Amino acid sequence: MKKKLSRREFIKQTAALAAGALCGGALFQNTAFAIPAKTVNIGVLAPSHCALSMIHAKLAGNYKKNGVNAEIVFLPDMKDVAQGLISGDLAAGQLIVTAFLALNAGTGPFAGQAVPLVTAQIAGTNGGVLVVGKDSPIKMPSDLAGKRIGVHSPLMVHHILVKTLLKKYKIDPAKDIQIKIINMGDLISSLKKGDIDCFINPEPLGTFAAANGVGRDLIVTRKMWFKHPCCALSMRRDFFENNMSLAKSLYLSTIESGLTLNKPESRQGAVERIHNESPAYSKIPLADLNKAFYPGRSDFDPFPYQSSGRALLTLMMENNLMPKGVDTEKMISQTFLSDFSRSLLTSLGDKPPTSNDREEAVMGRLLT
Repeated sequence: MKKKLSRREFIKQTAALAAGALCGGALFQNTAFAIPAKTVNIGVLAPSHCALSMIHAKLAGNYKKNGVNAEIVFLPDMKDVAQGLISGDLAAGQLIVTAFLALNAGTGPFAGQAVPLVTAQIAGTNGGVLVVGKDSPIKMPSDLAGKRIGVHSPLMVHHILVKTLLKKYKIDPAKDIQIKIINMGDLISSLKKGDIDCFINPEPLGTFAAANGVGRDLIVTRKMWFKHPCCALSMRRDFFENNMSLAKSLYLSTIESGLTLNKPESRQGAVERIHNESPAYSKIPLADLNKAFYPGRSDFDPFPYQSSGRALLTLMMENNLMPKGVDTEKMISQTFLSDFSRSLLTSLGDKPPTSNDREEAVMGRLLT
């Protein structure tokens, strides 16, 4: 992890990083009004699936409506979002749920840096795809034995899901395949050059690979774990507790956009607006974005089911990404703010689940 940056250094570095981020992401500035000196920075990775509700909330004026002076900060890597939350330079950030849990526990790449985090919103559900080369002889998961699989981070829900898939087909992830960690922006080129045989990643990368004649779908992650969580809109617990009114307004803004995006009747219009007004998405053809974010393939159900968190912790422990002795119930009850989320969803006119738990089926295995 990087050393803690001053606020000035963080924003300066962010601007430089954003210039070279995937698909030309740049800091989005709202020109409708002057942003005061005190702003709320929200870190995202774009053009990813899970960044959409945060970006849409800016474009649709939700933050302004709820009294939040928000700035969307585009970052090129999940570790930069984590660093911003650790240092306090980000009020909120898009974190893979597995990274969110690892940072809470201070494990893996965050060893010695445990930071209590909370979330009231899952930023995206489903939305991942295992992509093989367009002309690859790989036709089914059993053909993955001996192959090289690209992932952009070991702390990916999708990394865990592909390992679970391999085990179902009697393929040992530790011996029978090679996992290669590759920057998200280089996954397609690595597949094209033959450095890897396939990759797994959230949309729209899979659709973009297919549209450019580089890859094709082998399996989408919703078939591995239907409505699985991908990223969470994360906050430091101390920030949440010390700024309850601000946190409520921020989550109201992004959850409202999540609901808009999750409804088939309003999704296409919301995606079109993001395509037209956000530089991080405008370089991808709108038809490709609509295909990548088609209902069922990629979704935005914002409610943080605690059962999903417990299931992920179980899978993380099985894959040596979380110490076996972690108190699963305690961690999830303290970090997944399901009751708070339910109150916000209700205030927005939605009908949220009455229970914090649901049945979690991962490759046919029930985890609760």
